[in-house]
Amino acid sequence: MSAGAFCPICRCLLSPSQWNLGEFTECPNCRAPTRTLVFPALARDAHSNQPVPRAEAEAGCFFHSQWRAENLCNSCGRFLCSLCTVSFGDQRLCPDCIRRKREESTEAQFRDQAILFDNWALLILIVPILCLIYIYFGLIFSVLATAFIIIGWRRQQTVVPRGRYRFVLAAVLAVVEGGSWIALVWLIVWLIIRHSADLTP
Repeated sequence: MSAGAFCPICRCLLSPSQWNLGEFTECPNCRAPTRTLVFPALARDAHSNQPVPRAEAEAGCFFHSQWRAENLCNSCGRFLCSLCTVSFGDQRLCPDCIRRKREESTEAQFRDQAILFDNWALLILIVPILCLIYIYFGLIFSVLATAFIIIGWRRQQTVVPRGRYRFVLAAVLAVVEGGSWIALVWLIVWLIIRHSADLTP
């Protein structure tokens, strides 16, 4: 094993039997109480992923016929050696299936890009106010943001789970801004009509 855990006092190499225990154990060298927590990958045998040569009566790997098949791809069913087996979440996949799933982007965990509809909706609502173009196109921006909210509510998929509070905030802002724009336009029209009536003899 190429890696290990060491006593923080005397730097003595600790035995794997002392790793990830619920209680303290003594260092074999200085007798200091130690409790060592390591990642599971550190405790894994370094040679466990080495492919095994295939015997004549054994099934071979789809990609490397000289190596013994040890796993099945959960997507396409190909025989895989330990070298070609890629653990992806709770699935064991071959490299071809991972590439295909990334190209299809049908599953969130295989996507490296995602449209954040909630962020776009908030951006559409906030930027026009800061740029003072809301006065002219406020209703259009509110409708556009509402469309992003409706579409993104079900279609937004990301690897890291995101709460929907941004959608709720954007919906509230869209209603407030759309209503405010309509009220503003109505007020302007009412003032123009009233002013015209006052000027009429």
